Amino acid sequence: MADALTPATAEFAALVDAVAEKVAERLTARSFSQNDAAAYLGIPRSTWFRLRSAGKLPAPVEVEGSGPRWRRADLDKWLEKLKPRRKRTAAKT
Repeated sequence: MADALTPATAEFAALVDAVAEKVAERLTARSFSQNDAAAYLGIPRSTWFRLRSAGKLPAPVEVEGSGPRWRRADLDKWLEKLKPRRKRTAAKT
């Protein structure tokens, strides 16, 4: 009878499952699938796949049941790095 769960253990297992489900929902709400991430960045899917295969995109997060997802914050940071930096020039007097 070692395989049977006690009521407390069963409640704990149910709680763990519920928390994992909520975490996945929240992560999914703040993250994108490949197609949605490409649209968010404003790039064609072909460019997305080219950048991904070259390893130039942020790493995805695996969400059980949803596959790879990209966090909005990671995509925003990646975009920020791509912005050109302006060189400061001395003011002419």
